[in-house]
Formats: sequence, structure tokens, C-alpha cells
Amino acid sequence: MNISRSAVSPHSEHDARRLLANAATGELSQLKALVQTYPYRHSDLRPVDVVMPFLRVPPLSLPTRHQADTTAIDLLAILKALTCIEVIGHVGQAAGSKPLSSHAFSDILREDWPSVISWLTFSLEYSAENMSRERMIIPVTSVAQLLVDFTQRAFKSSIIRGACSRTVDLAFRIWSGEFTQGRTFTKATCALAGFFGNCLDMGDPEAATTIMEHLQDPNRAKSFFKFLIAHLVELDRTLTTGNALRIIKTHDLYIVTMESLSPSTIWKSVWGWSIKEGALNAYTRSVHTLLSSGIFLDQQGIAYMGGLIEMAERTGSGILSKIGDLSRSGLVPLLYRYLHAIPDDLPSKDTIRTFLRLTSSYLPYPSVYQAVIQSLEPYRAIILSDAPRHDACWKHFYSILRFSSLSSSARNAYYAFACDNIKHLEVQEQRQRTAGDQRLTRSTCSGCHTTFYCSKKCQEVDWKALHRSECASASDQLRVRRRNRQWFPWGSKGNLGAVLIQFFNLMRLQRNNVGPVRSVSIVDWNMGAPSEVESIPKDQYLSLCIGRHPAYLYPRVSAMVSSASLRTDLRLVEAKYRHGNEYIHVLAMLQEGHWPSGYAFLQGVGMISKHGLASMFKTYGTTFTLERRCKGLTRRLDAAVPLPPPTNTYTTMGAIRSAARGLVGGAILQMYGRLKEITVRVVSAEGQGRCRLFEP
Repeated sequence: MNISRSAVSPHSEHDARRLLANAATGELSQLKALVQTYPYRHSDLRPVDVVMPFLRVPPLSLPTRHQADTTAIDLLAILKALTCIEVIGHVGQAAGSKPLSSHAFSDILREDWPSVISWLTFSLEYSAENMSRERMIIPVTSVAQLLVDFTQRAFKSSIIRGACSRTVDLAFRIWSGEFTQGRTFTKATCALAGFFGNCLDMGDPEAATTIMEHLQDPNRAKSFFKFLIAHLVELDRTLTTGNALRIIKTHDLYIVTMESLSPSTIWKSVWGWSIKEGALNAYTRSVHTLLSSGIFLDQQGIAYMGGLIEMAERTGSGILSKIGDLSRSGLVPLLYRYLHAIPDDLPSKDTIRTFLRLTSSYLPYPSVYQAVIQSLEPYRAIILSDAPRHDACWKHFYSILRFSSLSSSARNAYYAFACDNIKHLEVQEQRQRTAGDQRLTRSTCSGCHTTFYCSKKCQEVDWKALHRSECASASDQLRVRRRNRQWFPWGSKGNLGAVLIQFFNLMRLQRNNVGPVRSVSIVDWNMGAPSEVESIPKDQYLSLCIGRHPAYLYPRVSAMVSSASLRTDLRLVEAKYRHGNEYIHVLAMLQEGHWPSGYAFLQGVGMISKHGLASMFKTYGTTFTLERRCKGLTRRLDAAVPLPPPTNTYTTMGAIRSAARGLVGGAILQMYGRLKEITVRVVSAEGQGRCRLFEP
């Protein structure tokens, strides 16, 4: 049926025409009658035509209102305008049930939305001047509900496009309690959470962009998170069935807002506010509360947990600090509780296992495992008592945690025989000493502080051979990495090298295949401790190192490979560690026979390689086609999208989000679907559209 603005209602057309004619007089009583008794139908948009002329007359400006006593006039005008807007709300509610009607309604209202938002703003400003804070609950809640109603999926946010900035500005003013002297009301805040969520998650790019522009103001962004936290804490404190749903919606808003802000220039500050103001703690604490009440998050809600990890990794700066923040907020105990509570047949369980493995990849870093241990302390007794029933993935995670928790003295013991001089063994033999005769007192290069030697003689030899050309660059590299709050790729120092030698000796002790001596053994910690050691030929390994940085270390790597090839008691082992969108590669030369459990750490070098976040999961033979539609433009890209195991009916949304991001080049807003076809909503420089990942 074609939608017209004069569609006929067969049973009450006479009454409808009478009410419309009376309302056209502009009398307040007749407008109220239109609200209360009109037979609203989805195809009948005539009431909008009747009331809109009254809204097109703008309210008095603030200076004009203050020049004379216009209180009575203002009140009558406001009541009349709000009644007209209430009529429009009823029409929208009826039209929203049918796509054709809702689209027609959207087109009509968008043209006059500037007038509507002017009256809404005026009514709140007037009410705030003339009403007590307690009585403001009705006007602010009504306006907030109207904003969320007109941006719901049926209408999209295109209705507000005519005055998008003014609409978003009004929403922020209500959110921050400007009209209520800093006080917020739960119903109004919940409605606004829905409005912001609609604009970010389902609206057109103009609305999403406008919200992001408003949040670029540090004060406004900080205020936004402050009131979001207060709202979440209040809901968590008085948990009911209704509040549980509101908590989940607030979770969605928090994650989507963080997701949308992550590419911005203020992302570092946003993350800082989220931690300092307690947003992250409030988020995890409220999820714990829901879980304690027997309320489980759905697949998307659980995927949001992984989204936090992804956001922490997104920029190169302060990755370990952010992962530590997540750990201290209670993310790992939350994953443990979910893993323990939900049935095995739910796909969410596999999602949680994937996130747990991802978190375990950062346990070799001291700041992370210390934060995880701290977060688990309140649950220590429960974890120990439940040990027989633990999920295999949790047992693996917990064993990695204990394995990585090396004390400073234990860590240093692994470097007892280490010296970065490539010709260290030759120097020792000339002095009739071997690496196992006694432990060495190490000294550090005073220029760069990145290389370590057993003696002045070894330092002099290495200076002439290699370090003369490295020292200045190494000093610069260390300074830059520290300034950017990034892990420096230490070779013969720190926890990563110690974990390497400890893990390799353990694998060898357990009689696992560690590869031939003449190859380079690879220990890949990208998703936590591996179950096996890979190996590649030395010439192939050198080819891989060409693309790594810092480039000044390649001659040292090449010299280590050549040196190890000359002796049968030496072997090369590389451990690859996850560090956001890069890998830290620690190549160690190990010597056999001078350590009770096998090999001793002789010397090491650390390098860095870049990788896309999509490579965080191995590909399981599934190729997807990406179909991208933005602004009417369709593009297809065939690509192998990495999927986490196992490949069951549902897939891990966090994994697909990471994989899809590299393909679509935009901010992923929403993901849903099954394995055969996954729909992605994305905002990019080209606009907002949908992407479909489907199996051809």
C-alpha cells in the first residue's frame, strides 16, 4: 500500500477529521484532545501537518525573555509546543511499526526538526529557571525519551540530521545534569544512554561524528564518563530485573563510546579518564553483580570484554599499562567466573577461552602478571577449592601465570653466564676459562645501557666487532621506546629472555621435539604458551629478520647465526611475544651442559616486527568475502579471515572484529550473525555502511 499523508481510517475517519479541524485552531484544549482521542494509525500522518505550523514559530530568545515579564506567555507557548510534540510522538509510535510509514514520517519530521529541537531546548531552559530540581524529573525524562524514540532503528538518526549538533548538545546538557543542578535521574539517563547508543550504533555517520566531535572536548568527555559511571554504580547498587537490562545497555554504550573514541587524538586521555574515574572498574563490577544474580551476558556482551583487550592493543603507546589496567579491574576473575558458571554447550564458553588465551600472551611481562595475581587474590580460596572442576583452558592459564611469575633473583640467575660479546667463548678459552667455571659479574655499556658483558675484555672485543656501529642508535631507540611507553626489546635482560630459557628447558625436559640443533627453534607466545616448538632453517630465519627493526641489529643477528653454526654445543632459540600490533622477538644463543636442567643463556638480541591485529588468530581454512557498502558504493574484497577455534555454529565476535577491522579500515560498530554470514556495521572516512563477511 502506498503511504500518503491523507490515508483513510475506515472506522473513525469522521472523528479524525473533526479532531484535526479543531486542533488546527491552535487552542490548547483542542490540541490535548488530539493527543488523547485521535485514532492514530501507521499510515495516517495528517496530525503532523496540523501541529507543525505551531512549532515553526520560534520561542523567544533568552535576551528578549529577560527584557520583560513574559512568564505567563512563555508557559502557554511551552505547553502548546510540548502538546504538539506529543502529537508527533504518537504519530511516530504508530508509524514505526511499518517500514514505509516510518520512512515517510522520518522524511517529514527531518525537515522541521530544527523547530522541534528549539522548543525542546527552550522548554528545559524555562523549566530550570522556574521549577525546583526535584520537579525537573518530568521534563528532562520526557525530552530524553523523545530523543531516544526518534533515533530508534525504525527511523534511524536521519530525523535529527537537520539540527544534529544542537540535538547532541542538548543531550549532553541533560546527561551532565545542567538543568537539574548536577542531579541525574535514572529514567532520563537510561533514555539518553539509548539515544547515544542509537546514534553511535545504528544511526547515520553524521550523528556518530557529531557525538565524537562533542567528546573531543576534554572537559565534556570527562564529564560524560563521570556521569556514566555514576549511573552504572547506581544501577548496580539497586539491582532489579529492569535495572539488569539497563546495566547491559549502559555496558553497550560504554564499550561503543570507547570503541568510537579509540582512533581519536584524545584516546590516551580517554583511557586515562576511564581508569581514573573508575569506569572500567564499574563496568567489570557490574558484570560480576549480574553474574552473581544468575544473569549472563549474551554473545555480543561477552565479545565486548574482548573488545576492551583489542582497544588496549590498538595504539603503540602504553600497551602493557592498559593490559595491566584491565587486569587490575577484575577482567581475569570475570573470565574465570564465566568459564566456571556457563554450560559447556554455549558458544560463549569458547569465546571466553579465546580471550583467556589472549590475556595469557601478556603474562611474560612482569607488570601484567603482577596485576593479574593482584586481581585474583580475593578469589584464591575459591580457585584452589574448585581445582578438580577447572576448565582445561583455565588450568593452562593458571599454569602459565605461575610459570611467568619469576622473582627478580630467579630471573637474574638465568643470565648468570650471559655475555653479549659474539666472541665471548673465544675470549674465555684464551683465558683458559669456560662459561661454566664460575658465574660472571656483568657490566653494562655506559653509552646505551642495552648490552651486557662479563668482562672489560669482552666489551672491548664486541665494541670493535659490532657495538661501535650500534651504540648511538641503541641509545636513541631506548629513549624513544621509553618516551612512547613501549617495551624495549631487551636481548640479555628482563623477563622475556628468562621465560624463553625456562620454557625451552622445560620442553626439552619433557622430551618434546624442539627441532634440530642446526635450525632455529621458535617458541610462539602470540596466544600464550605454545604446546610445541617449531623450527626453521637458519638461512630462512635470516631472511625473516631483514624486515624487522631496529635494522642496526641485523649484523649482530647474522653474527650470532654464524657463530652458532661453528659449534655443536650451541643452539639458537627465538621466543616471539605479543605486544599490541607488534611482536617482540628475543633471539637467544644457548649453550648446552652448564645448567642442571639443560641449556644456559649465553647471549641474546631483541627485535620488533609489525603485524595486523587480524593475525592474532590462526586461519582454519575458511575464506570469507567482504562486501562493503558505504554511500551506495559496493566493493568486494576476498580475504582469508582468521577465525578462532573451534569453528562451531557461532564464531567469536571479538576475533572477527579484529579480523574485519583490517579489511574495512573503519571503526566497527556492531557485529552479529552466524559463521556462514556475519554482518558488520562500520564507520569509515567514506561514511557508514554495512559489511558482510560470508562464506562463498
